[in-house]
Parts: sequence; structure tokens; C-alpha cells
Amino acid sequence: MPIPDRRAWPACLLGLILSLPLSSQAETLSLGRALELAERHSPRLQTALAEVERTRSGIRSARAYPNPEIEAMTGGVRGRIPGVPSGRGTSLAIGQPIDLPSHRAPRIRAAEAGFEGSRFAADEARLILRADVKQAFYTALRRKAEYLLYLDNQKLLEQIRDRIELSVKVGERPRFELVRVDAELSSAVNQATSARLRITQALAALRTLIGASLPPEFDVEGELGTYTVTSTYDTLPASRTQACPCRPGPRREPAGGRARAEGAAPDHLRRHRSRSRAESRPVRHLHPAACVGPAAGSRR
Repeated sequence: MPIPDRRAWPACLLGLILSLPLSSQAETLSLGRALELAERHSPRLQTALAEVERTRSGIRSARAYPNPEIEAMTGGVRGRIPGVPSGRGTSLAIGQPIDLPSHRAPRIRAAEAGFEGSRFAADEARLILRADVKQAFYTALRRKAEYLLYLDNQKLLEQIRDRIELSVKVGERPRFELVRVDAELSSAVNQATSARLRITQALAALRTLIGASLPPEFDVEGELGTYTVTSTYDTLPASRTQACPCRPGPRREPAGGRARAEGAAPDHLRRHRSRSRAESRPVRHLHPAACVGPAAGSRR
């Protein structure tokens, strides 16, 4: 096989590098994939599920019967009163604790209640985790949109700067215009850099919530949907009751409840309430000239 010329080696090496798979590309993460990874690897959810398993084993322990107790002792015996022989003594005792029904049933019910509570806590942790992951995911999408907007603004200012620089060189505009557009371009570059940093922070927050071994460079893929509120204020309590049927609505006192309560009160309490209401009424002070009575007419 003929050996290629040394001058062709760089081209061959470049072709070999380009033919290799690009393993360093950033992984794209969708919302569904992020939720799946969070439910599988999140430390917060794993802690809640471990608590459920602990309470389940607590039910098994509560239902178990106590084991018998065996006690064996041996040792030297020395008589302290006359007539008691001295020597070596051995003692063996067997006991069985009795698990009374009045103690066993409440213990089991308490363990079952703890298990149900841990299940509800795990469901709550799962819902909160999904909400936090969604919020972090859409925050990352919003940061990306902001970065693209600032980047477009920077590119537009660069084009304007080039045109103004050309106008300044030919003498059509003063140099102050170039200084001003340079300041605006510098501000746009700083805003784009800050937006890029906020993207990194949003992705780091999403990585913390997911808890999985994601690559160092990953990106999110999705769209920021447009939502419109069609419900009114009067329909919000009904929609809340439908979404959370276990949550009771606000308690409203009936219109005649207070009147019935006052009617059922004793006579001395009703008199006290009427007296306090009369004393709390504001007193109107009239001007002396407005008080015209029959005595004034008789004097005239």
C-alpha cells in the first residue's frame, strides 16, 4: 500500500476528526423528559418515598406480637443466716408479654394513620416538584428568549454603528454621534452578557431540581405558550372547588343567623346590647341659631 505524502497528512487528519461523532454537543431537554428525570432522581421525592416505606414497615412492626422472654442466671450462693447452705445456684425464668386488644388495636390504627399521612405527603412532594420543575423549565425558556432579543438588539446597534462610522469618516456627521452609538452598543453588549449569565443560572436551578447526572452543557427545548384568562371573579370559587374537592370553601354566615342568635339571648343581654348601640350612636351638635322653639316666638 503506498504511503501518502507528508503534505497530505493534515488533510487526512482533519477528515478523520470530522468523521468522528460529536459527543460534546449539548443535550436537548424537553419538558416531559425533565419531569421524568425529576420523578426518578430528585432527592426531595426520594426522601418522601423513603418515608412512605418506613411507615409501611411501621405497620408491620405494630401488628407483630411480642416475643417470649427467657432469663437464665447462675452464680455463687452464700448463706447469711445459720442453716442456709452455701454453694452454686442456678435460676431459669420464662415470660410471655400479653398484648392486650385495648393496646394492640390503637397501636395498629396509629401506624396506619401514619402510613396514610406519609402517602399524602409524598403526593404533595410530587406535585410541588412537578410545579417547581415546570417553573424552572419555563424560566429557562424565557431567559433564552430574552437573550435572543438582546442579541438582536446588539446586532442592530452594530450595523447602525458601522453606518455612523462611515458617515463620520466622510464628514457627514459629527464625531459625537459615533461616541453616543458606541456607548449604546457597549450597554447592549453588557445586557446580552447578563442575559447569557441568567440562562446559566436558570439551567443550574433546573439541574438542582432534577437531581440527575446531566451533561455539563445541556439546553432546553420548548415553546412559551400564550394563555388567556376567560373565567371571571364569580366563577373562581366554583373552579377551585372542582380542582380541589377536598378543600372546603369559605364559610358564610346566613343572613338570619345573627338575628336568631340575638333572639335566643336572655333579656338582660338584649338590653345591654341595645344600650351599647344607643351609646355608640354619634351625637349631632346643632348651632344655637338653628334651635328655634315656641319660647322664641312668644318673646317676639
